[in-house]
Amino acid sequence: MPFVISPRLIRKARPVGLRIAATLTGVALLYTEPLWADPSPIHDGLETLGGLLLAVGVLGRLWCTLYIAGKKSRQLVTDGPYALCRNPLYLFSFLLGAGMTLILQNAAVFAFFSVFFLAFHLMAISREERNLTEIFGAAYLDYCRQVPRLIPTLSNWRTVLDRQSMAVSWRHMARTMADSSAYLMALPLAELLEIWHRNGILPLG
Repeated sequence: MPFVISPRLIRKARPVGLRIAATLTGVALLYTEPLWADPSPIHDGLETLGGLLLAVGVLGRLWCTLYIAGKKSRQLVTDGPYALCRNPLYLFSFLLGAGMTLILQNAAVFAFFSVFFLAFHLMAISREERNLTEIFGAAYLDYCRQVPRLIPTLSNWRTVLDRQSMAVSWRHMARTMADSSAYLMALPLAELLEIWHRNGILPLG
């Protein structure tokens, strides 16, 4: 009998794991310095790239919410961002986290984020795929054969441009923006940490 992690366990573990990762990240930011000093070309380039990834991540999550809000497990959505890959919301969430780590430029933060994302989101993807297969059957399996799980493809670009009739859920859009707001604090936080490190305010600054 294959080992299956219960959905309830995943739902309970994710917020606990997030709090642990946030605590470890805070400790790492206080007691370790960025990998590259400011100013330097590498520092500035990674910070710019991180800012771009943050913007793409936020806009991408809003795009996904526009299509999927209120339809999850009720309607098989295959157009818009869901024509690029089957889990675009997780993809853009990863870009948000990657942008944050590039801005903070801290190896420990990158490690905590990577472990958390892989440990919990990949388990969630597997659970959701089993659930969707039970709900939509052959239609979902056919969708899986045409669209990759997480790495986007442009072969379905025509479907990306298609738009089903939809009612915008502003409540879900606002929630998505609120969820993304913590990542947007990475840029001012990084600037503040650099000032504290340069002035010896932080323990190892």
